[in-house]
Amino acid sequence: RRYKRKKEMLEIKEHYSPMIKHYCNLKNQNEDCVLFYRLGDFYELFFNDAVEISRVLDLTLTSKSGGNKEQVPMCGVPYHAVEGYLTKLVNKGYKVAICEQMEDPATAKGLVERDIVRIVTPGTAMDDVMLDENNNNYICCVYLDGDRAGMAVCDVSTGQFHTTPFSGTDWLPHLCNQLSACPPSEAILSPQAAAQRELVEFLRQRLDCLCQTGTEEQFDPQAAGSALEVCGLWETGAPLPEQDLACYQAAGALAGYLTQTQKTDLTHLGPL
Repeated sequence: RRYKRKKEMLEIKEHYSPMIKHYCNLKNQNEDCVLFYRLGDFYELFFNDAVEISRVLDLTLTSKSGGNKEQVPMCGVPYHAVEGYLTKLVNKGYKVAICEQMEDPATAKGLVERDIVRIVTPGTAMDDVMLDENNNNYICCVYLDGDRAGMAVCDVSTGQFHTTPFSGTDWLPHLCNQLSACPPSEAILSPQAAAQRELVEFLRQRLDCLCQTGTEEQFDPQAAGSALEVCGLWETGAPLPEQDLACYQAAGALAGYLTQTQKTDLTHLGPL
């Protein structure tokens, strides 16, 4: 069963070392993710991430000086074997932010520059070891406005990206039927869609899908258009598709989420 993780904010104490402060800053920017922080030949985890994931992955839990004699929990995995550990976490519904060293530690002056290069989630996994070669790995987005709904579905590994509109009082069973035809491992729902208990339960219990609630801003038509343009899925300046606007908003929110998490060129997606 996929795991819905609670968000967590870390207190950044004045006496923490520069590295621990940097870790805390990155973690607080990605509250719902497990943070894999590259230190030499290992990805390290600290604080509650270390305590929880050491149990999940059966890792040795140790500690590291955080500054001023304070010890913070720590565990780690070797970088050359990271895909196996990522597969286990993603299959359980975790989202994992990967922080890499952006410069050579041997030539760096002071703290080595590091940054998050991708966020691996159940619906965005692309590495062969994480995928079932016999099945697509779909991520979906659902936008709801009254009795008008739009669904966008994508397989990031193949680029397949399509939308389906729904309307009328019986939109929900038709949407669930379509979801069953291409079951997603991850879903982003607009606030109205997330308030539909039957839909959320169907996704979580019937399809074992990780559900997240997006913001109204993510589904705004202008933001949606910008995200689709970045991915090459919509022509700049093209008029809004009034009849299928809900699909457009769902597709745009999904494109924006993929851009945010993958942090790489996504022009292989589509055509829409």
